[in-house]
Amino acid sequence: MDFTIVVSYGRSGSTIFMRMLRQNPAFLIRRLFPYETRTSQYLFAASKVGLPPDLSPVTYQGAAYDFAQHGDEAVWDFGRQRNALGPGDPIAFSRIMLDHVADIERNTEAIHSVEKGIGIELAREIAAARPEARVIFLIRDPRSIYYSVKSFNKKRNIISFGEEAGSSELYRRIVQSLQYMRLLSLRMAGRSIVFRYEEMMEHPNLFCRRVLSFYDLPKADDVVEKMTSVVDLYDQSAQDHMTSSPRKEVLRWKSDVMESDLSIFSRWENELREIGYE
Repeated sequence: MDFTIVVSYGRSGSTIFMRMLRQNPAFLIRRLFPYETRTSQYLFAASKVGLPPDLSPVTYQGAAYDFAQHGDEAVWDFGRQRNALGPGDPIAFSRIMLDHVADIERNTEAIHSVEKGIGIELAREIAAARPEARVIFLIRDPRSIYYSVKSFNKKRNIISFGEEAGSSELYRRIVQSLQYMRLLSLRMAGRSIVFRYEEMMEHPNLFCRRVLSFYDLPKADDVVEKMTSVVDLYDQSAQDHMTSSPRKEVLRWKSDVMESDLSIFSRWENELREIGYE
């Protein structure tokens, strides 16, 4: 089974994207919302810094990784039992965990394991170390990310995704992260691709067919229909995670824009165009 990391800046639509992929049995994705099981990334990072006996979090290149998503006891329990047998190769351990996840998901058709990424550099290293690995860069208009971050933090009463550094620094980080993703995608030609949140929301059928083409998977109408059926799914899990109806506010920055932010945006107009936004 090959491996894909979905790299994006927070609030760029990766949760909807993962939910879409989960509708196709060709993709192995743990079912727990918001799909943040990162066991393969954890074990790759652990191969660099050491695998903790209790599978406690590891930090690599400034990013912290958990063995499994909080509350996913089926993965945690199996992992702890397996690790208790003695130290082994974390990469081999990763393959064992993929087989276990396929078993508990009852997915015998999966050929592509997919995880949300955290660290961009880790994704680059995994792609270099594993010839079968792919990287998907999911990007969104930086201005919409900016306002989605602020709305999400306000909703949760937290400060995260870089807002703690101030508005100017937040926007700089967003723009430069997307620039770097675009550069890496060019360097990884053939094993990476850039997808845009706006296309996923405005043209989900076409978007879905592009995703399936990237994997050389069948694009039958019923497959596409099932995958795109969750784009508008606004159930309780989605409502807790989202700050607006995604389809209705694709370019949310135009409705949220504040006069005080225009000067911040204007400093990065050239970079914005390089990324593909006006």
